[in-house]
Amino acid sequence: MEGHSEFWTIFGHAIKITDALLVIFTFFLFLATALLWWSTRNLVRETGAHGQRALRAYVSVVSGGIQVVNLTQGGQGIAIHVELKNSGQTPGYDFTAWMKQPRILPATDTPFDQPTPVDQRAGTSIIGPGGSTHINWTMAATPAELADIQAGTKRVFVWGGANYSDIFGKKRAFIFRDTNPDGVTAIVGSTWALKPHKVGYYGD
Repeated sequence: MEGHSEFWTIFGHAIKITDALLVIFTFFLFLATALLWWSTRNLVRETGAHGQRALRAYVSVVSGGIQVVNLTQGGQGIAIHVELKNSGQTPGYDFTAWMKQPRILPATDTPFDQPTPVDQRAGTSIIGPGGSTHINWTMAATPAELADIQAGTKRVFVWGGANYSDIFGKKRAFIFRDTNPDGVTAIVGSTWALKPHKVGYYGD
């Protein structure tokens, strides 16, 4: 009866078959473990990033408008209201909000300049989840300016924003740039919605 070899010859070396199988099995086990570790690491990173996105504070404009009013000192003007809200699930810390003086300018202008420096704003606060802050501004407007706004040759430009830190310590910023919509009626009592300018908003 012909015998069966219990050895493999690899690179001129005789290796017992059981030892060779053990080496091969160990190699594939190591490879599978390495792949599992790599996949788990990526999953943990993805889950962590997703968790932060789901939990962090998000400040943005949720409402606002412009109304033509009679001024207490006489004449007419426009009253502007903007509401910023934290729509996230955690507070925003070191929170400050700002709004530049609104301007009535030719409709084709893009007058948005740099944010008000943080050290020139009111003191910092905390905006809780679901919390809001309201920014109001009233300014005079001449009859000619109101007529130009109604004609569409001029617009009211409104811009501002907020800075804050999320619960993970990352500094965040939000900037809104708005104007009035087309086809408004510019008489006392008229209320116009805020319309995002084509330059757009900024948020991180």
